[in-house]
Amino acid sequence: MTFKLHDWVTFNFDWKRSVFILLGFVLFTPLGTLSHEAGHYLVAQQYFKKPTLHYGYVVYGEWKRQPEMNKWFAAHSDNEGKVFENNSNTLQSYRAQAQRHSFYSTLGGPLQTMIFGTIGLLILHFRKKKGFKLLDWLAVFLTYFWSREVFIFLSLGIKYLINGTIPISSDEVVIARYLRIPLLAPAAFFGCLGIIILTYVTFVKIPARNRFTFIVSGILGSAIGFVLWLDILGPIILP
Repeated sequence: MTFKLHDWVTFNFDWKRSVFILLGFVLFTPLGTLSHEAGHYLVAQQYFKKPTLHYGYVVYGEWKRQPEMNKWFAAHSDNEGKVFENNSNTLQSYRAQAQRHSFYSTLGGPLQTMIFGTIGLLILHFRKKKGFKLLDWLAVFLTYFWSREVFIFLSLGIKYLINGTIPISSDEVVIARYLRIPLLAPAAFFGCLGIIILTYVTFVKIPARNRFTFIVSGILGSAIGFVLWLDILGPIILP
């Protein structure tokens, strides 16, 4: 049964297509999580000795220059561990470099997610097609990697409204703190950009007859994929 409110809002639910969309989101939710963490991991390999990839996070491990810094520290400090005053700038340089490398590694995750999401958007925008085929749906799932930025922004905003504080619990907040800008700024900017992109894809690129099915199945599939990977399978496969 179909109820049409407007050209871009058609309440038509296609059960067969809903299974495909639901399974697509169940699959792409852990893929999005893993590729995001892989972004951290690949950058961290350049600066840290043995970073480890886990189901929903990356442990950077020891900084590659840490032994060098420790050796320098031991040679230029007194018996109480206080660095001689004329060498303090060198120690600060080491620490600044370590923070910078940690920043780059943190930045790698969101950048990977947004780059992949933008690739999906470009495929949808420039692809010349007749009908909405499998490649188009795959591009939609890829574009929805941007939903991470929307989720982060909304969750941080809600926490701020409730508690009056912004927890240092996401990459975007860590990035803001390093750059010394308002903690919500990166999440707000990229979250709003994500809202614009996903609105365009959902209400312009996806055929009207499939939109309601897509929205309902997408929400349900994302929730299932999230719980399935982060709470059940992920801790077993990549503890």
